[in-house]
Amino acid sequence: MTKLSDTQSLILSAAAQREDRNVLPRPGSLSGGAATGVGALLSRGRVYRIARI
Repeated sequence: MTKLSDTQSLILSAAAQREDRNVLPRPGSLSGGAATGVGALLSRGRVYRIARI
């Protein structure tokens, strides 16, 4: 089982509470360094990009 960092866990928890389940925008409690948390989730296949129309 893959361990998530505290930042990644917070990002995913916030997304799970949103109606659209998007990880962005990141939670207000996270600073600019949280972008690496999203990048790591993307690179590991835990989240994916969707095209906006």
